[in-house]
Amino acid sequence: MIKATNNLHLRILSALALIPLVVFILWLGGIVAILILAILSSIAAWEWGNIINKQPKYDLLKLVLIFSSSLISLLWGLSFVFLSYDLWLIRAVFAILILSLLFFVVHNNSCKLYYISGLLTISLTSISLT
Repeated sequence: MIKATNNLHLRILSALALIPLVVFILWLGGIVAILILAILSSIAAWEWGNIINKQPKYDLLKLVLIFSSSLISLLWGLSFVFLSYDLWLIRAVFAILILSLLFFVVHNNSCKLYYISGLLTISLTSISLT
């Protein structure tokens, strides 16, 4: 119990230290903010995958969750920077989202609903911050 509490305190302190920096970068906008959002989406997906599956190894479901959430965040943000390609980028976002959801549905795992909810939560959060 003590180790978990120390780990929680460390996470809270690091979040308190990083929140002002992330808010400032998002306020500036641009490519740097889009890249930061994609990285944050990857970290959130990695954490979500670790909550669902306690094993430290990477399985295919975790990797799909990490890559699809970061790609969705990155492509959605880039659609606002490269306006001439916005329709193609948005179509790519929805294609990645649909393919990832189909992968989670078809994959034989008891935690597939947790992966689907994680992908939707992380992707919608990063999209709303763009």
